[in-house]
Amino acid sequence: MLDPLLRLSGEEACQQYMARRAVPDHPAYFDRWASRSETLRQEFRHQRLLQTQSPREFIDLYWPDTVRSDQLQLFIHGGYWQSQHPDSFGFIARPFLESGIPFAVLGYPLCPDATMSELCRSVRSRLETLWRERFSLPLEVNRLHLSGHSAGGHLLGLMGCEGWGDHLKDAIGSAISLSGLFELSPLLHTPLNDALRLHSHTARDLSPLRLKPLLSIPYAMVVGERESVAFHRQSNIYSEHLLREGIPCERWDEDNCNHFSVLDRFADADSDSFMWVLGQMQGPS
Repeated sequence: MLDPLLRLSGEEACQQYMARRAVPDHPAYFDRWASRSETLRQEFRHQRLLQTQSPREFIDLYWPDTVRSDQLQLFIHGGYWQSQHPDSFGFIARPFLESGIPFAVLGYPLCPDATMSELCRSVRSRLETLWRERFSLPLEVNRLHLSGHSAGGHLLGLMGCEGWGDHLKDAIGSAISLSGLFELSPLLHTPLNDALRLHSHTARDLSPLRLKPLLSIPYAMVVGERESVAFHRQSNIYSEHLLREGIPCERWDEDNCNHFSVLDRFADADSDSFMWVLGQMQGPS
């Protein structure tokens, strides 16, 4: 039986899940992220890979002058599956690049131009193609490590489930979710679903909490301390779900962070989130 906080509907669900309402100055975060990302692109090498006919299906690869790792950190952006652009998230690469670790941002088609199922299949296809064609990259990559924020946390979780991550079992070394969503049913009766067009069966089929985990890799579930109770419960319950399956998962809050500043914290080389990822990537490959 689902936790009551994962079965909310109506205005209560809006209060819990529409994160922008809780952070009135959220546009300032978006502007700052875009500016910092443009600055980073002036400083480091980068290349667009695996572009399809869709303008949003690609992977942007960033790498330092001196590469000191054969591990690649790949970030999946948020935006409730219906907004944001990968160009705005390159800023997260800085602490990785300054540590000699290559970094990538994955792009995917957005709702309502794509259905949620199509969007999820696009993410899987980009990851599988990147892994299959990794030997043609301009640097050596022997393992992928995933990170994702908000909707990106959902997509990260889904890629670790049966039926989704079957061809990625040898590819992925670790995964960290920042304020992810693992049960989609509360979104059905919010304005967010105007673009998502989820039905009860698709929400169930695309919710990692309803699926069997496949990848036995280290996970971390991180939430901003100042986020809604429902966001905390999403990560709490998914952590418990993984642990019941024997999959290692750590869970913590980033102090004094909201739904957006938790991503700024991840881009800080002194944060717990970055240090956890660094430890995973510097461990045995």
